[in-house]
Amino acid sequence: MGAGDRRHRACASARARHTREIYIVVDGEVELQLDDRMITLVAGGVAEIPAGTRHMARSRQPYPARVVVVTFPAYSPADHRLLQ
Repeated sequence: MGAGDRRHRACASARARHTREIYIVVDGEVELQLDDRMITLVAGGVAEIPAGTRHMARSRQPYPARVVVVTFPAYSPADHRLLQ
């Protein structure tokens, strides 16, 4: 997650009102914050993020992680809100 000078930086926290997300780590190690809970996923790891969950992800390695994100229903910018 991230590229160039953005390595190790966390993405902004986000919340989707109606969209469920599945994170699949392809390469690297990712730290996910789901509301008040932290989990770590390594390559091959999968996490489900239920709709309405505040979440944030960051690479725990000295290089960007590769993550596939699947959304149900399809991603809609109108459904996602970036949080502080």
